[in-house]
Formats: sequence, C-alpha cells, structure tokens
Amino acid sequence: MKRRFLEGLGLGKEKIDSIMSVHGKTLESHKAKAAKLQTSLEEQLYQRNKDIENLKGNLKRSEEFQRQLARLEELQLITALKLALKGEVYDVDMVIERIDLEKIKLDTEGNVAEGFDEQIKLLQKSKPFLFIPEDNTTSVGRGMKPTQRKPENKLLVIVNAEFF
Repeated sequence: MKRRFLEGLGLGKEKIDSIMSVHGKTLESHKAKAAKLQTSLEEQLYQRNKDIENLKGNLKRSEEFQRQLARLEELQLITALKLALKGEVYDVDMVIERIDLEKIKLDTEGNVAEGFDEQIKLLQKSKPFLFIPEDNTTSVGRGMKPTQRKPENKLLVIVNAEFF
C-alpha cells in the first residue's frame, strides 16, 4: 500500500501513519513467514537431491548385484553340467559349448532337472565322436616281448660284455 493512495482517499496524516504502521507490521510478518518457508523448501530440496543420489548409488549396486547373481547362476549351471557329463564325454567344455544353456533348468539342489537329456541325445546323434562309447571293451594290445638272440659273432659277445 502506498501513502499517495491513502492521501488520494482524503485521509489525514495520523490515520495514514497508523494504517502504514499496521501494514508494515503485517508485511514484515509475511516476509518472515516467506523466508522461513523458503528456507524449509530449500532444505527439503537439498534432502531430496541427496535421496536421489543415494537411490542412484543403490541402483548401481543393485545392477552390480544382478550381474554377479547372473554370473553365479551361470557358474552353477556349468558346474552342474560338468558333473552330469563327467565320464561320458571326451571333452566336457566342447560339449557344453554346443548346448543351449537357456533351455536347461536346475532343481532346488542344483542338479540338472530339464532340457539336458534332449540336447544330449541330439548331440550324440550329430556328434558321436564327442562321447565315450558305453561298451568300452576295446582290446588293448599287450605288446611283444623281445626275444633274446644269441650273437653269432663271438667278438660281439666280448664287446657287449665289456661295454654293457
């Protein structure tokens, strides 16, 4: 409110001073409330920004944990496959490379539950050289025993006796 406005209304100087005094007090109380509210809002804004940064950090940690969990699940699956294939294939890693890991499911104990047998049967048909035959009854030669020949030459007998 301006003095000129009040003077234009035809009010006396005392009334104008009284009105301006009350108006000034009211204005100051509103300014104080506004300043307090602004400070409160700035603190809230600071706290929310801090919360956002914390959440971003948590999100990054969560993503890292998700990657680690996925890696551990993959390692668990590969280990279960290696145990299931042990003694049945010549090269476990080569067989695992040819298996679709996404189709294989593990049970609660970490053993191969489903999707494995079908893929192994197909692989046995298409790449039988990877698998150890079930009847492993191949005969192994026993070798031969060297025969002892008698030297025909007596000089060789003497030379051999001295050097050997």
